[in-house]
Amino acid sequence: MASYPQFARYVGDIAANPSTAAKANWRQVMKRILLIGSIVTLVVLGVAIISQALVVAQGIIYGSDGLPVDSTPLALTLTYTTFIGGLLGAFLCLVTGVLGLVTAASRNQYRWFVGIILAGALAAAGLFGVAWIVLSGVNAISFVAPFTLIPLISGFYSLRPDADIVQRTSAI
Repeated sequence: MASYPQFARYVGDIAANPSTAAKANWRQVMKRILLIGSIVTLVVLGVAIISQALVVAQGIIYGSDGLPVDSTPLALTLTYTTFIGGLLGAFLCLVTGVLGLVTAASRNQYRWFVGIILAGALAAAGLFGVAWIVLSGVNAISFVAPFTLIPLISGFYSLRPDADIVQRTSAI
């Protein structure tokens, strides 16, 4: 446990250089927003993936207009949930990826920056692979399934402790 003089010196350093304190606070806020965004994105993608699996499990068949042939409330709900969840999930993946890139670049953590870019590249390649499978017939694979890589990597990055905080607490 840190003694009072060491703690006072640490607080004094922050008070003497407020830009450092503001920058550290901004970094924490960005990481918190990134974590929340990653969790929300994963939940939306999970709903889209599960609803696509339920569409196949229920045996819902679509007509030429793109709507279910049997227009029951369950069929329409699953269809719209899959559609809206897929679109919203893809948009949130883009937002989460860009936010993760900005956060990693602002902290000069270029390995995480490259990791998030590679996750996006793998997700794009996976999207083309899944499109090939999905267009071949009716299956339970959702086209947004590869997008889960982006919020997963961004979420893992946001859970990582800051190196400067670890160094400061070990020095106290």
